[in-house]
Amino acid sequence: MSYWPLAAIVLVIATLFLSYRQKTIWAAVTKAAASLTMIGFGLEQLNLAPSEYGHWVIAALILGTIGDVCLSIKHKLAFMAGMLAFLLGHLAYIYAFVQLTPTLMHLTISVLVALIVFLPFYRWLLPDLSNSLKIPVGIYMAVLALMVATASGSVKSEQIIIAIAAITFAVSDMFVALNRFKPPRWYYRVIGLPLYYVSQFTLAYSINLFSVST
Repeated sequence: MSYWPLAAIVLVIATLFLSYRQKTIWAAVTKAAASLTMIGFGLEQLNLAPSEYGHWVIAALILGTIGDVCLSIKHKLAFMAGMLAFLLGHLAYIYAFVQLTPTLMHLTISVLVALIVFLPFYRWLLPDLSNSLKIPVGIYMAVLALMVATASGSVKSEQIIIAIAAITFAVSDMFVALNRFKPPRWYYRVIGLPLYYVSQFTLAYSINLFSVST
């Protein structure tokens, strides 16, 4: 039995509570600790099932943790650094999902569906974005859409868990965008943060489920 998920649950609840109490520094500490647990869990799965797929997932988890730390810092440069870290993390996931040999037909359909969802969302955000953020956010959302499409395009019947996790990750990212660029609501974080960790832990768990030989 792994204790990493239990530790993450405790730390995520602590992060939400500390955020509610406006204890910003302590909330950042507990969030960073929660992110470290997903790396620990991923390494545990990689030890059970070594693969190239697993190494790229670990890279994505590490980049996500860096992004989490950056986004906890209330500064524009830190936000940009966090967005870059997550973008690189999505690229690492894309490469990992490619190891699962997506079919061209499924990938094409998935890309079209992702565009139908993400393009209107980006257009809705545009009026609230500063000029310096319009292109970076647009690039980020394009990569995020491609990550979801690649995960879905790689899906065989037994791999649906990866597509669900990628979609959940994207939804959590949307809540981050809403909280950042639209009038903040308490439930954005309450919904978005648990979704993020559920998706990351699920993708970490997929290392053990889908060991792809190097």
